[in-house]
Amino acid sequence: MAGYRFLHHRMHSVPLSPSRKQKEWRIIQQIAMASCFVISLIHSLNFYIEHTLQQPTATDPTPQTKIWTTFTYYSPLIQTISSLFKHT
Repeated sequence: MAGYRFLHHRMHSVPLSPSRKQKEWRIIQQIAMASCFVISLIHSLNFYIEHTLQQPTATDPTPQTKIWTTFTYYSPLIQTISSLFKHT
C-alpha cells in the first residue's frame, strides 16, 4: 500500500501534462492488476490523495517570535520569574 501511495502522491505532486498524468495512472493500474491488488483500493487512494492535495493549507498570518533574556545568577527566584513570563 505504501508503494501505491507513493506513486499516487508523485503523480499528483509532479507537474505533468494531462496526457502524461493519464499514462502514469494507467501504469499504476497495470501494476496493481499484475500483482492482484484490489482495484477499488487504488481508486479510493487516488481520490483521497487528489482531494487532500487540493485542500488549502492553513497558514499563520502572524508568526510569533521569541524574545530571549539571560539571567546572571541562578536562584529559585529566577525560576519563579521565568515561569511568570513563560507565556508572554
